[in-house]
Amino acid sequence: MKKLTFAYEMRLTFSAPVTEHRFQLRCVPVTGPRQQVIDVNVRMEPQVDLESTIDSFGSRVMTGCIPQAHASFGYLVTGIAFVDNVNIKEEPFKPLYRFQSELTKPGAAIGELAEQCRARLSVLCADADELASAQAIMDEVYGVFDYSPGSTTVQTNAEEACALRKGVCQDYAHVMLSVCRFISNRRRSRISFSMSERKRIRVLSVPSSAAERSTPPLSSTASSCNEG
Repeated sequence: MKKLTFAYEMRLTFSAPVTEHRFQLRCVPVTGPRQQVIDVNVRMEPQVDLESTIDSFGSRVMTGCIPQAHASFGYLVTGIAFVDNVNIKEEPFKPLYRFQSELTKPGAAIGELAEQCRARLSVLCADADELASAQAIMDEVYGVFDYSPGSTTVQTNAEEACALRKGVCQDYAHVMLSVCRFISNRRRSRISFSMSERKRIRVLSVPSSAAERSTPPLSSTASSCNEG
């Protein structure tokens, strides 16, 4: 088990002061099958009282309203995560993982990539497990994509990103989810902590066969993927 200290910071700057700003945040890492998160502190700017609830996936959802004029908005989330990659607990299955969302609906580009992934899966060993299949699909997606910040937006869906053959972490995740569901491989997007070879914290967005709305940080001082 690893003990990791994390810090996420997000900041928006508006072109002009805004008022009556209502927001909803999912920015706190969730305690799940392979990690326990404790000592979480959320600092808002401007300072505002938050209402918190837990959604059906166990993610903390914070809402608030800033009525006064302000030209920027941001938050800092800090805490500690205990990560255990050996004793991973199973999560209950939800049928919705079988279905595409608005961000993962496939088209011609996804269909072409899905057939490429099917061919890759057909040569795997007969006893290959779901993780091996997911890794093979991930490798195919990685092979056709170029990491290109600014080439997509948060509204870009999987089909659009796949046709462009470029994007950022969210697009890799959306495309892989779309392909997995296209070939009846139930997956969801998840963000969790992992130790890299250099012993630095990384934040990963990877498909998982259990649970669907993740809690993505927009940037991370630990280092630094939204689902559909």
